[in-house]
Amino acid sequence: LVTADTLVIWVLSPAGKVSAVRQPIQRDTLFALIHEYRWALGVQGAGPRLTRGVSLEAVRDPSPVNRRPWEALGQRLASVLLPASVISAVAGAAEVLILPQGPLALLPFAALPVGDRTVSFGATVPVRYAPSLATLSQAEASSGIPRGPQGATALRGGLVVGNPTMPEVAGRTGSLVVLEPLPGAEAEAGAVAARLGTRVVGGASATESAIRQRLPAATIIHLATHGFAYSSEARARESFVALAPDSTHDGLLTVGEILDDPSLKLTADLVVLSACQSGLGDPKTAEGTIGLQRALLARGARSILVSLWSVSDEATRRLMTSFYRHWLDDTDRPSKAEALRRAQESLRRTPGFHHPRNWAAFQLVGAR
Repeated sequence: LVTADTLVIWVLSPAGKVSAVRQPIQRDTLFALIHEYRWALGVQGAGPRLTRGVSLEAVRDPSPVNRRPWEALGQRLASVLLPASVISAVAGAAEVLILPQGPLALLPFAALPVGDRTVSFGATVPVRYAPSLATLSQAEASSGIPRGPQGATALRGGLVVGNPTMPEVAGRTGSLVVLEPLPGAEAEAGAVAARLGTRVVGGASATESAIRQRLPAATIIHLATHGFAYSSEARARESFVALAPDSTHDGLLTVGEILDDPSLKLTADLVVLSACQSGLGDPKTAEGTIGLQRALLARGARSILVSLWSVSDEATRRLMTSFYRHWLDDTDRPSKAEALRRAQESLRRTPGFHHPRNWAAFQLVGAR
């Protein structure tokens, strides 16, 4: 909970023990630190050509005066959000579930340093998120896909979309922008579909009408395409994932359409929005952001894998294929959050991908 001059951190153990930590910090100072940290990571604003995101809003550059490197900003945020008392309280946990308020939902807690500040929080424990305990309870009320051989049939019911024929979207100036194709998304979708035992829907076949028809019955939904989440309350419902346009729909599957269409009642154990900035949205003062993840949870999905910023096509492909390999093939049958942790650690150790902007963007929201 972020108040005007204090951050309150509640830690709840599985046994029901509750402790509270109060950190004195001004609300505006904390939120400015988060914004500056994202900017220092190089993830706030327009991304390069082959990222799964598009710059549709002007983003304010923080003051260049005394601008700090991302490592120093990460240490400052960790000292406030993950103090020693909290780290001690969660030591030995199988997972840590974080319920962030407001702009805290824009922060990759897994990337923050802990201990001697050379190890990231996400390297020590799997991290999962939820907008609220009520939302989490609703998501966990339904059963997921069974693990092991008995789940093979359910996996074949997955829906995998990769690199659809891209639609047009209004840019910052109001002119129409044709979204760039994503060859890495096509390769990623092929690998995911092969593992699930299904086929990729891509190109001109991945129309918004066709995908909307298939969403309710899909056991896993994997959308490897462009995405964007508007940061203002006025436009939050326009946040979208890109599909191929057709005679009925414009190819932009929006938050508003997901919430308003009574036929879109999901049963998916997991929805992967392998589309940049899919975890962003209007940062409300409670229960995280209003965006794609909240809409999909509201429509019945158990858990969502979303992104906090535009990631390179190649980094996304590597991370996603590694996530599915760990989740479905590791003999100890890890949770989704643990599979994501292993995938992120693998990518972090890969030459050329060590920087957090390559591996820390994706977060698991919802049920185990």
